[in-house]
Parts: sequence; structure tokens; C-alpha cells
Amino acid sequence: MLFKVCYNVRMDMLDVQNEFPMLYAGSERRVGTNCAKLVYLDSGATAFKPKCVIEKEMSFYSHNTGSAGRGVHTLANEASEAIECSRKKLVDFTLSSGATNEEKEKWTAIFTSGATMGLNMLSLMFLLCSLNISENKTNRFKLNNKSNIVLSRAEHHSNIVPWQQLSKLVDVELRYINLLDSGDLDLEQLDKLVDENTRIVSISHASNVTGIVHEIEKITAHLSSVASSDTRPIVILDACQSAPHIPLDLDIKDVDFAVISAHKIYGPSGVGAIIGKKELLFEAPVVFSGGGMVERVDDFSTSFQGLPNKYEPGSFPTAQILAFSSALDFINKIGFANIIAHEENLTRKLLKVGDIPDVRILGSNTLLDENRRLGLVSFEVEGIHPHDLGTYLNELGIAVRVGHHCAQLVHRRFGVQSSTRASLGVYNTEDDVEAFLDGVKLARNFFKA
Repeated sequence: MLFKVCYNVRMDMLDVQNEFPMLYAGSERRVGTNCAKLVYLDSGATAFKPKCVIEKEMSFYSHNTGSAGRGVHTLANEASEAIECSRKKLVDFTLSSGATNEEKEKWTAIFTSGATMGLNMLSLMFLLCSLNISENKTNRFKLNNKSNIVLSRAEHHSNIVPWQQLSKLVDVELRYINLLDSGDLDLEQLDKLVDENTRIVSISHASNVTGIVHEIEKITAHLSSVASSDTRPIVILDACQSAPHIPLDLDIKDVDFAVISAHKIYGPSGVGAIIGKKELLFEAPVVFSGGGMVERVDDFSTSFQGLPNKYEPGSFPTAQILAFSSALDFINKIGFANIIAHEENLTRKLLKVGDIPDVRILGSNTLLDENRRLGLVSFEVEGIHPHDLGTYLNELGIAVRVGHHCAQLVHRRFGVQSSTRASLGVYNTEDDVEAFLDGVKLARNFFKA
């Protein structure tokens, strides 16, 4: 096995850290005026890359470069086959372990430049159908001035702004699920928010500010109880924060689409995916167009290929897709059971930042049950601006996120403009968390002096 697991289900961190060049003992990255050893607590923004991911991308450029779907020579064929294997692996990764082959065949993955592009593509599918530009005359994607879209106030801007833009162009109503003091969604509002005109429900699997994992199954169960399968709102899941930490189980959650970005799950930048149900994608319109996704082009009309090709115009970012696939292998080799146990132990310690005087955690300050809390804590320190705190910690070698984390609605809910966020990756250790806690204490004493 790539990773050893101790009798108490805690990973051998030396083995794990040795997979990451940024953390190699003796040559690890150092920062700050004193060249302190890096303590990286910003994996919620982007994760470090293991050797297997870096080597896969380099191998493609060094020995296997070929244009997928363009030609019959060996390199082109190998690239095409590798992309299709990566696509299948991504579907397997996002569905439950109990999903049958028949169930998996109902889903496909569309490669994008990231989750933000994926959410914009989905919103454009609704726009094109609603403006009657699309040749696809499906009612599932058609909106009118009676329609409404349900979001939550826990969303990243990428899952708000595209829907705002859509609502302006088609004149549909946006509705928001409020947040409880814990940071959880107030699901009692669903009875009032969801009605026969609700066409879209787009929700984050986990908040990038509070770390709360939302109860998606309760949302989809409610939708199914008030609408038939062919009139139920289309459910979209933003799985960016959750994908590296817990199983997505899209089939169990009964969502229709999910979006993820590879760089947050130990993969490369510049690639992500929409994972969706084929039956809906068959109905949805082409969004972007160009080479590689057409069957026939005449002077004034074009016919398009089937799934998933019709959503992937242009040349593939093949090196990044293959490295993305290696990142999924990396996670699968560790196993979510080990990841959850390891990060739960660290999160319990991370939450002790709330015990420091003048510190307030945004949302719940407890671990919660049933894997409903990621290893992520956002907090404010009374009298210290987050940018000042982040700068002070950086001088100690501690990297955290400061600002509004592209989630201004969440911060507004808790009465602040910005916060400091510490987020865990599989490579973090108890020593990292202790250094962070000590750093916050030192910062408080320094700024309060």
C-alpha cells in the first residue's frame, strides 16, 4: 500500500508528507523573514500536489504528447483512451461505492476549466432554452417570468453570480435559504421557498466559510415529496470543498449535477468537471461550440455529436485531465475512511482556536456528528483585522486565508466583513495545528499589547 495505517486508524504522516514535494524533509518550502518551515493551512483555497500528479503531467509532455480525438496515430489514440478512462474514473469517484454498473451508465462527466466554468455552463443551458435560441425544446431547462431559483446564503460567489446574471436576463426570482447560528441551512424554510414554479435548486455540499456539510438528502427528499420526477427542480451540487474530504455519493443524494475543481483535490489547476445525469444532458442545449464536437457543418447549420462530446469543443487539456485522474487514484489509495479519521482528529484540535480569548468562530464550534464538519475553521479576533493577522502568521511560516473567501453573504450573516480561515489537507499534522494555535495566541498578544 502507498500509505501505512496505524492500529488506531491514524495515518503514518511521514509516508503522506513524503508524497508532496512542497513538504519533503530537508528541502521543504520555507517562508517569512526567518525562513520558517511552512505550515500550510490553506487547502480550502488550493491543495498541494503529490508526486504522482506532478509526474503524470510531466510524463504526458515528455513522452506521450498527442491530441485526443484528432487522428488515428498511436499518440492520439492513447490520449483519447486515457481521457475516456479518466472520465469513467471520475464518475466512479463521485458515485457511491454501492452503485451498480447500470447506475453508473446513467451518468457522465464533462471536463471544464473548473467548477466556476461548470456552473456558468449550467446556467447558460437554462438561458439558451429560455430565450428559445436552443434547438432543444425541453421544458426542464426552460424558464419564464414565473420561475424561481433557490440558492442558499452559504454559497460561494461562483454559485450565486451566474444565477443572478441568468435571473436578470430571463426575469426569474432568486430565493435564498437562510443560515442558522450554527452555519447550517434553515431547511424549515423549504416549505415556503419551494413551489410549483421552482426550476433550479443549487446548493454547496459544504460551506467554504463554516465547514458545515449540508444535509443534501433532506433537500432532495423534500423536493421529491412535492413534485414528480419530471417536474422536480433540477438540483445542482457545488462539491468543491467536500470532494477531497468525504464521499460525494451523488446517486444517494439524488442530485442531477455536481461541479468540482481538480486543484482542490490534489490535482492540477485549470481543469474540473460537471458530473451529470445523461438523461438531462441529452435534453440540454449546446453551450460553447467549435471543433471536435460536430457531426456535420454546412453553410448555415451544424449538427452536433452526442454526449459528452457536444459539451467539449476544442482541444482537451489532456495533461491536466490525466493528472486529475492521478489525483483521484491518490485519494482512493488513502481511502476516505482514513482521510475522515485523520482530519476529524485534527479538526477537534483546530476548533480549540475558539478557546483563545477574543476569538469567535463563525458558525458551529463543535465537530458535529456523521461527518457534517470539514477540517475548516473561519474566525475573527476582536480588534485585529484578518489581513494583519494573516501577515503576522505568515512571518511565523503559517499560511492561512484572509478576506471574505468569495462568500460575502455568509460573512454578512455573521456580522463581519471578513475573517481568517484555516483549512486542512491530508498532509497536515498535529504539529501544524499546534503551531497555528500558538501563532494566533502570539498575534493576539502582539496586537493587544
